[in-house]
Amino acid sequence: MKLYKGILNFYSNKYQSVCFLLPWNSSSIKRIFVLLMLVVTVGFKTNPTSALSKTAPIKDWTVLIYMEGENNLSPYALWDLYEMEAPFESEKNKAASSTKINVIAEINTRLDNQVRRMQVLEKKFTPETKYTRKQVDDFATFNWNVSSSKIISSFEDSNHTQNSLSDFLQWGVENYPAQNYWVIIWGHGLGWNQGFAYNEKTKTSISIKDLKASLNAIKLKTHNNINILSFDACFMQSIEMISELSEVTDFITGSNQTQSFLGLPYRRIFYEVNSGSFFGEKHKLGAKTSKSLEPLMISKMVPQLLEKSLNPFSGLQGRSDSTAQGWFTSSSIQTQEGLNVLVPALHKLASILKSHFELYPDYKITFLTLLEKFTFFQNSNLDIGYLLEAIRQYAKLKNIREFDAQIKDVADALKQSILQSSFGEQNSVDSMTQMIFAIPSGISVWMPLNDDDFQDQFQNYKLTSFQKLTAWGLFIEELHKF
Repeated sequence: MKLYKGILNFYSNKYQSVCFLLPWNSSSIKRIFVLLMLVVTVGFKTNPTSALSKTAPIKDWTVLIYMEGENNLSPYALWDLYEMEAPFESEKNKAASSTKINVIAEINTRLDNQVRRMQVLEKKFTPETKYTRKQVDDFATFNWNVSSSKIISSFEDSNHTQNSLSDFLQWGVENYPAQNYWVIIWGHGLGWNQGFAYNEKTKTSISIKDLKASLNAIKLKTHNNINILSFDACFMQSIEMISELSEVTDFITGSNQTQSFLGLPYRRIFYEVNSGSFFGEKHKLGAKTSKSLEPLMISKMVPQLLEKSLNPFSGLQGRSDSTAQGWFTSSSIQTQEGLNVLVPALHKLASILKSHFELYPDYKITFLTLLEKFTFFQNSNLDIGYLLEAIRQYAKLKNIREFDAQIKDVADALKQSILQSSFGEQNSVDSMTQMIFAIPSGISVWMPLNDDDFQDQFQNYKLTSFQKLTAWGLFIEELHKF
């Protein structure tokens, strides 16, 4: 009470000059005025809380993982969640969400009718919960095995539409602000033409146009590109994709081949990020590496960690699927380098190839037949490294040198644009002759071999950013004129 009276006397004296100017009729009105001044003054002086501090704390990273498992990938979605939250026995606080990163996932499976948004948290380590290598049968029924993760919200999967990705990303950015954002697309990939995240219940997938719009909405909100976009999906690492998304993301990681159902090695990935070592990339750049280089380091480490994990003798995924390493590819690319260096180089190559086959139309069959010796991926996509080797062999066969400079330019542009590329030995060896044809780059380009594939896809191809920036479509069109 003494303290209360003292404060009243202090503020009564402090504001007496103001009180004097007012027509006071009673002491009670004065007391009310003084109390109001007390509340306002103390409030401003002792509670400088901003609106931002009432939200989640701003961490270094928010990782937003969109998992479309309403298909035959359902058990693998649970497998990967189990991976994300599992700590290493000797390293606590290095899995999933931490003081450094938020790991936020939206998961849809065919195991029930719910879509869940969750914060993936580290599982508390005990002898009973010690991490063990699982088999897919362990997740074949709806058994979360991910009890440490915090489910934020859930809704009926009938509401899971093509707008769901955009809704999830905006919700994630609003509720989990960070210095950097990493978006991971998990599910079936169908390439530049058919999109990704196929949902067998709705028979729909998300188009690249919709993905670009979703990422652009985040760019408008944060005033920055998404730092990293990773595809944990098949067939998504192509020059068409890179050209389309270069305006909204700084780095892209993914595979232009089939991707193992087991997915990325999330346990090790989040350990490397949380520990701050980035699989040795920080050491390579020096002890005083700036945090601004973390997107670069993460992009470089992802293909390396995938290759290591797919080792059939020592890798976690490799011991569960011994064939996965043979055919995998993984690469990371800096999108602006791809747009400013690789795309122009491919444009020049396409222009000279078009002119060549206009002059020598009878040679088209020879070139197309030679291309058949190389491994093609989904929707007639060919690794650019394979393409360069096919052109070299064609030029040698015809005893011409006119492509040499352009081949070198594209090869140099690949080296400049690609940060890291890893691949299995099956990708560089012909299965029939065991003749080494080429080293894959990890990035594909559209190269239809037959007229049916050309006719089926050409109209859509003309709408791509890569086609608008280059003569590639004109070259392909000329190649299929007979």
